[in-house]
Amino acid sequence: MSEVHHDPALLGAARRAFPSFEEAVVAGWHLRSDPELPNRRVNCAWAVGEPAVPLTEAIDEVVAWFSDRDRRPIVLTEPGSPVDIALADWEVQAATDLMTAPIVGDGDASATESVETWSLAWARIRDVSDAHRTALAERLADIDAVGAVHRAGTNPVAVGLGVAEGPMVGVFNVATASGHRRRGHATRITEALMAWGAARGASTAYLQVEASNPGAAALYRVLGLDRKSTRLNSSHVRTSRMPSSA
Repeated sequence: MSEVHHDPALLGAARRAFPSFEEAVVAGWHLRSDPELPNRRVNCAWAVGEPAVPLTEAIDEVVAWFSDRDRRPIVLTEPGSPVDIALADWEVQAATDLMTAPIVGDGDASATESVETWSLAWARIRDVSDAHRTALAERLADIDAVGAVHRAGTNPVAVGLGVAEGPMVGVFNVATASGHRRRGHATRITEALMAWGAARGASTAYLQVEASNPGAAALYRVLGLDRKSTRLNSSHVRTSRMPSSA
């Protein structure tokens, strides 16, 4: 596995792939808050790169921004970066690897469907509320996104979401229903989304996988994806300096 380093293009594409209800640039970092979605990726500070103000001041501004919204701050950092070191006393939630690969193979791009159709199947497989599903579909309405769904009869058994931007296509929310796993569904879903991205001019695919999920990482390595550049070292949640109502 190659050395992890800062890849601004990859990190920017990954961040923009999922719009949030509220976004702001604070101290030179991108902050996001979405009261209708629980996902970390839309409720966090992307503390990547040098802040626009001294580091301690930047961290204080992040804490204040989330405190104003009665939310605990979640900060995505790169391992070993100054901000990562400065947050050593914060609680580490998860480490997420961004895996990338050149797009090759013969996936079937025609197997893709609209985001709305995908969201209905995804909500059914993941047992997600309709309010959560609707909010996510609304956030994705204005970006170049598509879904992929495999069915057994009329029942969805596997889903995935693709988001294209320039030379990159991101693969997100791949899920297989219980009782249908280890049958190649996730592989074919991923291949279909990569093929769709290639048809839109993308030459590189990327996805995010938690380091605590080696099974998923092994599946994606079979498809040629590897952690070639970037790890978002853990989300950190700070419990001190927060209002008691948070």
